[in-house]
Amino acid sequence: MGDQFSGGFARGRALLTKTTAAGIGFTMIVAGLVTVGEPAQAAPNPASQALGSALEELGTVIAVGSSIEELSQALPLTGLAPAAADGLDLLQSLNTALTNVKSDIDELDPASPALETALENADETLPSGVVFDVGDVALANNSGVVDYTIPLTLTRAVSVPVAFESDVFDMSGSTIAIDLGVSTTLNVRFDTSKYLTPDAAFSLTTAPTIAVTATAAAGSPISASTRIGVTDATATLSGLSLNATFSAPIHDPDNVGGITRDEWMNTQVSDLVGDVIPGGSVVGDLSFDTSLISGTPDAGPFSIGDDNLFNGYSFTLPNLGDLADFGLISPAAIIAGIGQAAAGLGGAQSVGDVDLPFIGGSVRRIAQASRPILDVVDALGVVCGTEGGETGVPAGSVEDLVTGTQVF
Repeated sequence: MGDQFSGGFARGRALLTKTTAAGIGFTMIVAGLVTVGEPAQAAPNPASQALGSALEELGTVIAVGSSIEELSQALPLTGLAPAAADGLDLLQSLNTALTNVKSDIDELDPASPALETALENADETLPSGVVFDVGDVALANNSGVVDYTIPLTLTRAVSVPVAFESDVFDMSGSTIAIDLGVSTTLNVRFDTSKYLTPDAAFSLTTAPTIAVTATAAAGSPISASTRIGVTDATATLSGLSLNATFSAPIHDPDNVGGITRDEWMNTQVSDLVGDVIPGGSVVGDLSFDTSLISGTPDAGPFSIGDDNLFNGYSFTLPNLGDLADFGLISPAAIIAGIGQAAAGLGGAQSVGDVDLPFIGGSVRRIAQASRPILDVVDALGVVCGTEGGETGVPAGSVEDLVTGTQVF
């Protein structure tokens, strides 16, 4: 039977004037000194500033919502969580991008087409390499109550090492390129007459859904180092394709009047984010090769595919053939066995210091080697003792053992 595995933009204006030397002289004589200034800058619009702040807050909600347990788990065959710092870095990315959006709209009329255009032109590539994109924005003004539809997408391409851990083998090595993405649509309602009281001014008319995607397709086989029991091996992944999806709905806590600002600011994330729905698939073949067995590969190839990631990633490892025996004992067990043998040598002195055939020495001479061996075993963190080995960590001294004493 096989084994189951779970696995800043600066804006400026220049004023150019043309005059003659005589004109300058006349001006200075008549008027003395003339100061030329830039046209007055437009004043910030407090309502649009309030809108920018609300968008920043919603960005934080999206980022925090994407960090709940189900969305913070590593993707299959990698150690990468999509929303984490080495992935999309959602909290920092959304904070940076939406702070820039707030700056872009703070002088505009919140109900004007110019604000709609400014939102659509807010696309940028952040220093981390994350691409922030705003889709087609819709704006509808109903006597000062403005409804916005704002699609947001963040994407990033990363390369991460292949990584997998299990009871039978662990695997790490060459990198794989993964395309990450997160998207949602914010349906924001803003009563512009109440901008001084944000809790009354803002709400989400439709509960958004956070959609996370991760895709990878290896164009050539991927090699990774692994260990099967006590032998080193090379694992080769061929035809690897990963398509993982996660969908996390945001809930209206009281199901009344949409999600108000007070609700998105003061509701526990676990109550605001609904059940995460995972999906997708993994396709690929795995083989093992060592220097101990002739021929290549020593085991496989066999499928590591999973056509439905709804319940997490898993695959069944078939019999490894000639490699199977190497998995029957662990390095720690070997060291423990050496320790037990050394303890036995030490205890043999209690029988008597008789001469041993063929080696030209006595039991005492051989037993003198046991102490250095036990020191090495202790240094490796392997515990030997005379008690408790059947139920937990061994204990008890292995010095001067009596004949017949069992060592764990």
